[in-house]
Amino acid sequence: MATTLKTLTGRVVSLTIGADTVTNCKSIKWKTSHTISPRLLPSSKIPVGWLQSHSWIEGEFNLLSLCSSIQTTHAPAISDAIIISPFIVTGETTDGLAVTYTFDGLIIQSIEKGLEGTEPVFTHKFLAYSVTEAVEEPA
Repeated sequence: MATTLKTLTGRVVSLTIGADTVTNCKSIKWKTSHTISPRLLPSSKIPVGWLQSHSWIEGEFNLLSLCSSIQTTHAPAISDAIIISPFIVTGETTDGLAVTYTFDGLIIQSIEKGLEGTEPVFTHKFLAYSVTEAVEEPA
């Protein structure tokens, strides 16, 4: 059975970051990181298997203004990052269906500030244990 890759379509409606709801999210993207290396034997030219490490989620989201609760509560400059629970991305597909992505064990790795043209953008790089997707069923 062939697996088809799902195309993300639509728009980001809001982010739920702990107790706060943020509606100025310009974009979000993530990937699963999974380090794989060949298992080699001295008497073989080709790998005999694969060494597979743990997997995790790496990503980033862009806000149009700085969220003070992220900076003071979840990613303070003077201490370690604190897990954000819950971290939920609410979106809407081009078909008008609601879609949510729930990240487990998310921490902010860094916050970068920049300009895209004349628009300020605050890029938040994050790490998470996992992500799950839920799509609203059509009526």
